[in-house]
Amino acid sequence: MPVKVGQRSFVYKDKEVRFPFPVGWAQLISVYGIPEDTATWQRQNLATVSFPWGAPPLGWGGTATKVRVNKKVVEVYECFFDHLYVTGDYALIKTYDGTWNYRLKRASGHELSTHSFGIPIDLNKEGNELGKPGTQPWHIVEASRLFGFEWGGLWSYRDAMHFQLCSGF
Repeated sequence: MPVKVGQRSFVYKDKEVRFPFPVGWAQLISVYGIPEDTATWQRQNLATVSFPWGAPPLGWGGTATKVRVNKKVVEVYECFFDHLYVTGDYALIKTYDGTWNYRLKRASGHELSTHSFGIPIDLNKEGNELGKPGTQPWHIVEASRLFGFEWGGLWSYRDAMHFQLCSGF
């Protein structure tokens, strides 16, 4: 079956995974709706995914054993995390720096961030700050691309810690 516009797929461990990949604001809203900073929206739209390798350090202190992501992309995160674990590339993740967070884009200050939808992940903030070229390990970048993520380190205004499941936003 062909992949639809606004959709991506990959095969992992002999299983095909299809997921929405909106391009631009209109598709983003069409696929995910308008996020709200409410318990009801979170309960209806977010799910928890665990790190199979334990608890990576949080960029703001402490550790995390799981993340909250949009229910429509849970399988993508499970496969991505499993791949990092199986290959040992999880050891290249020095900090987990966020997935779902209802907020505005840091670069604009007036548009909702894709974090509000629960579809990106930030990894290894130190050395990969907004607007800098970044030092993200290439194994992490390549693994993310295998599972359909767009990497912010390739954007004109770089965000090398950021990996998201949409484009043109």
